Amino acid sequence: MLFGLITSKDLKKLIEKGEEIMASLAELQDAVAALIVDVTAEGDTIKAAVLAITGLTSQVATLTQELQDAIALGDPVAIQAAADAIKVQNDLIVSQTAALAAAIPAVPEPPVV
Repeated sequence: MLFGLITSKDLKKLIEKGEEIMASLAELQDAVAALIVDVTAEGDTIKAAVLAITGLTSQVATLTQELQDAIALGDPVAIQAAADAIKVQNDLIVSQTAALAAAIPAVPEPPVV
């Protein structure tokens, strides 16, 4: 036991989960960056907005499933790692909201009749 709180086995699991979170963060950053590129390339306002929402919804679904799997295993380290990954994703989405919104083209003005 380390410091009377956790075993070395638990510490190893925690380190491994930390590494997985960092890898997940990099993947999430790449996914959001790719989503922004895709949304920017879409010239239609509605299609761009749908693309943005669909992309973010897909990421939320993936992380939700990871959390559900961790809960089903009853592994507190995995549960915390999944919860941390969800927070990281939320923070990333919040920090990229302006960039994603800017990527969606403006609705053109209707022609003056």
